[in-house]
Amino acid sequence: MKITLGYTFAKCFARIYLVLKRLTSIDLPGLGKALDLIKTEGTLTVKGLQFHFEPRVARAYGLMIIDEWNEPETHTFLKHVIVGVDGEVNFVDVGASIGEFVIDMAACKKIASVIAFEPQPESAEAIRKSCAVNGFRNVRIIQKIVADIPKEMYFLENDRSPTASRPLFSSVQEVTESQRLIKTIGTTLDEELAAVEADSIVLLDIEGGEYLAMKGALDFIRRCKPLLIFEYNSTSKQSFDLKMVRNLLGPDYSIYRLRSDGRLDSEETSTWNMVAVGKSSIFFNAVTALGYES
Repeated sequence: MKITLGYTFAKCFARIYLVLKRLTSIDLPGLGKALDLIKTEGTLTVKGLQFHFEPRVARAYGLMIIDEWNEPETHTFLKHVIVGVDGEVNFVDVGASIGEFVIDMAACKKIASVIAFEPQPESAEAIRKSCAVNGFRNVRIIQKIVADIPKEMYFLENDRSPTASRPLFSSVQEVTESQRLIKTIGTTLDEELAAVEADSIVLLDIEGGEYLAMKGALDFIRRCKPLLIFEYNSTSKQSFDLKMVRNLLGPDYSIYRLRSDGRLDSEETSTWNMVAVGKSSIFFNAVTALGYES
């Protein structure tokens, strides 16, 4: 990255933000505004991997500006699971943003291929450029919204907070100055992954659309028994609950909370990401080896 005043300030602010969060669990306001001060493209190094920095979606990078993952517990969990299974697996990232997980997974020797769904043009382009700078050829980027059925949809782009951009199912929406409403066609995982037969890990982070994405993937889920990691926080809970997910996936699947240390337990409070694993899948033993509470 080119060393500018904005870049230097953003890094200093991010370090203060991280220290405060680790000591007090408080999220210091202002990190997004600090990242907005970086006006030039460049390359970030995060855990030895190269990421193209796209200033138009600067806020999506978060702590990556200081060589830290935004969700370290999910990276830790994924690495444990991948090591614990035999053979290669696929990784599917629904709501890939700027590719934090795409690039990390593409670098794993046991990941056969990565399929990334990201409808936001600037974020999708950032993933393409990151793949190019790392020389990754095992990544396919699909610039579509994932839902329950293929249909006309709208994507609400949030310039101030790119990771809060989300799909809508009607144009009835008050759009603020920092938002753009884009008309597009939604797709389903059943449609896009029809040819996939290999064991797969699916990460879903689509601002409340996770349940509909799973609903549109039932054929794929029944056929391949993928390991599912889905966001379940205050935003997601406005759209669905875990009872709906359990009814959708059926009795073969068990659902656990992904903890801040990368391990699992059976609590359903203070959640961020949840993990759904099939008892008959190749991932079940690798997941139970992490020692969750039954």
